[in-house]
Amino acid sequence: MNAQDIKNLMYGLTVMDRPTKRAFWLAKGFNRMGPERLLSYWENRLAENNPEDTSMFLKALEDYRVANRRRKLVDATVRENEIRKNNVLQEIKAKRSQNSSYPGAATMVKSAVIAAAKWANNGFKSASETAIMSRTKICESCEFWSPGALRQTGRCRRCGCATWAKIRMASESCPEQKWVAEV
Repeated sequence: MNAQDIKNLMYGLTVMDRPTKRAFWLAKGFNRMGPERLLSYWENRLAENNPEDTSMFLKALEDYRVANRRRKLVDATVRENEIRKNNVLQEIKAKRSQNSSYPGAATMVKSAVIAAAKWANNGFKSASETAIMSRTKICESCEFWSPGALRQTGRCRRCGCATWAKIRMASESCPEQKWVAEV
């Protein structure tokens, strides 16, 4: 126990000892009787070995210990919750920064129109299964690929395309030139 703990215990004993004057002691009594006088008072009183005083002291001490354990548990829980909250906030910030790093809507619409036109000009040819598997592996290992985007189907942060669709078009290529069109 530190000095503050002892002071709190002595104040608690004083309030327990004077149930009819509790409001007075809480409002004014402690201000008039400093911690040193209060501690001295209780040392002298407990030295008399009065069973009622000893019982009251032991009860106050146990109540204090229980309250202190609860406080420590609450403090630990508050700290754990604060850590969890910070972790969640960091995850949210990370996801936001990933999502905000996509090209703008106008750029993505333009890219989609160009891709659709190239695909149509190429006769709507699909990429071979070998090319799809190879492109998928390349995209999954790419630093610009966002696997959690578009309901876990993946999205390129360079061009903004849905990779599940782009890798299946024979006429498409990676904006980083990591894989090329089959045309």
